[in-house]
Amino acid sequence: MADKLPRFVDFRMIDEKRGQYVLEDGTHLFCLFTVNDITILDETIYGPELNVNLTVKFWVRSPDELRRKMIDKPIASTPVPLKQEEGWVLIKIKKIIQQAIVVCEFDKYRLTLVLKIQGVARNMRYRDVAFNPLYNVAWEIERKIERIA
Repeated sequence: MADKLPRFVDFRMIDEKRGQYVLEDGTHLFCLFTVNDITILDETIYGPELNVNLTVKFWVRSPDELRRKMIDKPIASTPVPLKQEEGWVLIKIKKIIQQAIVVCEFDKYRLTLVLKIQGVARNMRYRDVAFNPLYNVAWEIERKIERIA
């Protein structure tokens, strides 16, 4: 039965790029993610089936004129439900300066991971400690695996 266990792999980071996006309100949204662990669940004709454990971080820098509007707003003490009636509105990405990307290698493979933003919501009823409005990001990871040896 032990031969059926998923196999942990030793991998090395080849590249890591911090994501930067400009939102329609002038806010810069940043993203950084890292691979914590990779497990091979199975091997197929197409290559390995993987479980990739990630840590993803987002942060923002809003323009001063927007932050000034937030001075009298409270800091959210608990997560705010993602509902329109709670103050959330969708906001567009105006420009992608750099997508967040991680590339690593293990065994005979190169794994490229790209964080794709599906949507961004903003809430002007609450702020963070730096007087930015609250933002929420919906995202997914696009994977590409290629044989290198």
